[in-house]
Amino acid sequence: MKIATVLHCHGNTELVLDTLDSIKTYVGEDVLVLVDGSKWKEWGQYLPVENKHCGFIHDHYPGPYKDVVFGQLKATEMWPDADWYLHTEYDALFVSDFLDDLVKFYDQNKWCLGSNWRTFDFKLPLLNDVFGWDIQETVFLMGCVQFYHAEFTQALRHIDFYRRFLSATNTLTKGAFPGFKGFDVGEHLFPTVAATLGGEERVGELSTWPDYDECVFRGEYRKYVIRYHPEIGEDDNFPEAAIFHPMKDPNNSVREYHKVKRHAKNQKS
Repeated sequence: MKIATVLHCHGNTELVLDTLDSIKTYVGEDVLVLVDGSKWKEWGQYLPVENKHCGFIHDHYPGPYKDVVFGQLKATEMWPDADWYLHTEYDALFVSDFLDDLVKFYDQNKWCLGSNWRTFDFKLPLLNDVFGWDIQETVFLMGCVQFYHAEFTQALRHIDFYRRFLSATNTLTKGAFPGFKGFDVGEHLFPTVAATLGGEERVGELSTWPDYDECVFRGEYRKYVIRYHPEIGEDDNFPEAAIFHPMKDPNNSVREYHKVKRHAKNQKS
């Protein structure tokens, strides 16, 4: 099974390189590093990686939705034969193999995977206007780790979604999205589109950590330790863990532990 990754970066070169190494060890070598356009001249263009690209200038919390779409467009062009496309943030960390789960979800024909599945009564009138849909609520998955099934990306390419969306949002100011009342458009965008095109059963959940009062632990939360806060600590370093978020401190003891472990694994191979 082939996985192509888009690694979204907004700062901290050391953190980017450590997360990138974890992806290449446990996910695959096909990685596009997409740098926030506001950071490109400062340090992004100097990143010592093969596949890197300057993204949109957002530097503002709702803004990355354009890079989510642009990154997916680039990834499908670079690796059209991938089975899954992973979008992740530079403060995530991959620490063990989880291919069996992706095979299971692939066979279940889940189009979009992530954590903290919820729905909101937010409307996305821009999508309705551009694509002729009738979206009355959005489906949410945390934006730090999302997987997209190849069949989903093919459906999007069939309607020329990526280019039509970027064209429709081209003139919007930084962070703007008409009619959206939430925090980050990108966390709602692809899960909602997957549900719109294929039904809500196409959206799968890896885990949920109770960041909010109404949330409870769900799924394999000791394997997919994915949440908004607090920073991952030693109490979260479960033996079965595969993906962590957030880990913004490059000197985090759990990050250091897995760096040593990863180095030993790579030396053996």
